[in-house]
Amino acid sequence: MGGFRPGRAPQHGMTLLSFLVVVAITIVLGTLALRLLPAYLNHYKVKSSLEALKVQPEWTSRSRDDIISSLQKHWDVDSVGDVNSRDVTITREGRNTRVRVAYDVTQPFFRNIDLVIHFDEAIEAAER
Repeated sequence: MGGFRPGRAPQHGMTLLSFLVVVAITIVLGTLALRLLPAYLNHYKVKSSLEALKVQPEWTSRSRDDIISSLQKHWDVDSVGDVNSRDVTITREGRNTRVRVAYDVTQPFFRNIDLVIHFDEAIEAAER
């Protein structure tokens, strides 16, 4: 009764080994996403602080310390811990002012394997 019956298609499906491979890949990708998500959320906050600085009136004529203080206030409110004032570069060429925030985030992944993410954002405007 339980053997092959003519006219019926044979069953197809995953073997135990292929199922375990799918589970392992899902676990690795899920762990990767959980490790990287906080770094990318913090980067979004850094990017938002630069955009908030850009809409402030006369920000291009402010001193370096004032610009960094303004950014630092945003980072303190948003609890951004991956970036600090040493990661901020302010350059002035003629009437143009450029603020660049470049930093690296290192996240532990598994045992002695770390994930390193490099972020680099900048805003630029001409003094009016």
